[in-house]
Amino acid sequence: MNDIGHFAPERQRQVLDLIQGQGRVTVTELVARFGISPATARRDLDDLEALGAVRRTHGGAIARTDREADPAFAMRETVNAAQKARIGKRCAELIGKDETIFLDAGTTAAAVARCLGQPGPARIITNSAPLYLALPAALRDRLEVVGGAFRPENLSHVGAEAVAAMARYCFSSAIIGCNAVDLRRGLVSTPSPAEAAVQRAAIARASRVILVADSSKFGAEAAAVIAPLDALTTVVTDALSADAAEAMGRWDLQLLQA
Repeated sequence: MNDIGHFAPERQRQVLDLIQGQGRVTVTELVARFGISPATARRDLDDLEALGAVRRTHGGAIARTDREADPAFAMRETVNAAQKARIGKRCAELIGKDETIFLDAGTTAAAVARCLGQPGPARIITNSAPLYLALPAALRDRLEVVGGAFRPENLSHVGAEAVAAMARYCFSSAIIGCNAVDLRRGLVSTPSPAEAAVQRAAIARASRVILVADSSKFGAEAAAVIAPLDALTTVVTDALSADAAEAMGRWDLQLLQA
């Protein structure tokens, strides 16, 4: 059996989509669909279960159905996916080989991870469980996932332990996503206070703060403030409206449109 046809991270994303679409899958079905061995199919399902994305059963896996383990992260990855891919590529071009970087638990940060090439950063720190699957295989041994309370809807670690872990590092770059860029008040925010606390702690330890956010986030508002815009070094986005681009000009930061 030849397992080379699909690289593991992409295949596992397709397996997760399949399970979430039809509710369950068997090892036999994965072997036939992807041309992989039964051992590889079982390993893919084990990896996805370890991330909290599926529940293993005898001979296969089923979608997580409990309220807290909904497929919110996977669904968000599909929103503005093309824009996030361009942003990820542009941001990855900014990262040097000797850097220690923080990538947050957002879907745009995951897009950055997919685009990191060789030689890549020296160390990658995150509070995101699925970031391992997003990274190119050659960079996975550089990844450190901090502990903390597990937040199933975002597949991330948050809380006091995750926040305290940030103090152990000095980041060359902190790559931060958000749900909203409030152009009137100059604030970057997210719905989750727990995620915002980890992001703020990472920003405090970073020499450079890069916000990665598609244009739909500009002009929006969310409850938990991550940082003021003047705490950022660089913003990487896609095509902003003329009004949004003009508003961003009020802050002394580098604006890159992918």
